[in-house]
Amino acid sequence: MHSRSHLMGSHPLTADAVSAHVPEQTPGAYVLGFKTHDVFTVQRVGRADENLRAHLAALAEEGRYRSFKFLPTATTGEAFDTECFLYHEFGADRHLDNESHPPRPAGARWICPHCSVFGIRDWRASAR
Repeated sequence: MHSRSHLMGSHPLTADAVSAHVPEQTPGAYVLGFKTHDVFTVQRVGRADENLRAHLAALAEEGRYRSFKFLPTATTGEAFDTECFLYHEFGADRHLDNESHPPRPAGARWICPHCSVFGIRDWRASAR
């Protein structure tokens, strides 16, 4: 994992592991994938705008991915920025299961800090 990401883990993507390691009621970003030996292979990136634990627990129920790393954030804006960083860091939709760039939360006018997919931020948009 890239050192700038500050992600916690890796852990098996199970309800028990999510409950044991992810704080309650916090936004955050994550990567999903698998670990072989000491190498974590990222297959998907994502975020939860309000409840990272519940979001990861739902993904554990799906059973598609084996492991996860995560980063709780103080705000939804930080979760969005982190997800964008991870998306670009790990090859975007060319190398990830993500079909497209991470979407903004409903009503947000934020730009991606790593590309121009959303154009130029409206300077009057509320701060995160």
